[in-house]
Amino acid sequence: MKISVTKTNSTAGTEVLRDAQGGKANQSGQSDDEAFSAMLAHHKALVETARECVKALNVAIHEGDAYETTQSEFITYFVDQVLPHAKAEEETVYPAAATQVGLGNLVERMIAEHRELEYQLKLLQQVTTPFDVMKVATHMVDLFEKHVNVENQQILPVLLNSDVNSLSEILSALHEHYELLCRSSGAVKTDGDIESEGDKGNKGAREVVGPYVLDVRNLPPAQRHQTIFATFNGLAPLASFVLVNDHDPKPLYYQFNAEYTGEFGWEYLESGPEVWRVRIFKQ
Repeated sequence: MKISVTKTNSTAGTEVLRDAQGGKANQSGQSDDEAFSAMLAHHKALVETARECVKALNVAIHEGDAYETTQSEFITYFVDQVLPHAKAEEETVYPAAATQVGLGNLVERMIAEHRELEYQLKLLQQVTTPFDVMKVATHMVDLFEKHVNVENQQILPVLLNSDVNSLSEILSALHEHYELLCRSSGAVKTDGDIESEGDKGNKGAREVVGPYVLDVRNLPPAQRHQTIFATFNGLAPLASFVLVNDHDPKPLYYQFNAEYTGEFGWEYLESGPEVWRVRIFKQ
């Protein structure tokens, strides 16, 4: 079963941004209230399309269709639309939000959730059973919708009422970044591990990237655990990050086990002798 809504709805979301912007926001006289409404509308279009994608995937699996095609279309939608939007936010919305009192930790959490979406997308390329495909896809859409709701309710209203930032100018920059990234080929790349379609034979899906990486090797020892626990506490349920350290963080594991018993997961990805990488996720 093919997903017939992806191109139409995602394009509609982009048109919402363009129509509200009317060119350069600071030249068109667009108000910040109009920019706020346009951002909410674009978020709504992205989430609605993601929901329709996962519904189409569920129908294909239950009707016994070749769900791999629908799975590939689901992946393509996130790579071509959702990840560019997320990357554009990191270049425009989040830097502005980080300057607002009380939003610094929330912005870090939002970025960590972007990395988690990328990781889950990578996982979706690897799973092979209908149950696992549906489980990962549903989790991705649930995470994305909750993520967008937090932005709509806790970040954008603060920027709207800010005396320092102009939401219309932020929208203009967001639109330009988003359009550029949507036109670019391949996935939006970060510092995470890249796994291409050629590596896994993943039914024609585009390449995606790994989870948020927290490298503490250059931090003073006294700041490392504080930074790691702050990152963990900012994670959404089931989200994760990769810790990079210059020694085996086993004492950190014991501390996690004492303070977060049953609430975390710990997976060694690399064990020395010079670098240790551990995926830590919230259960």
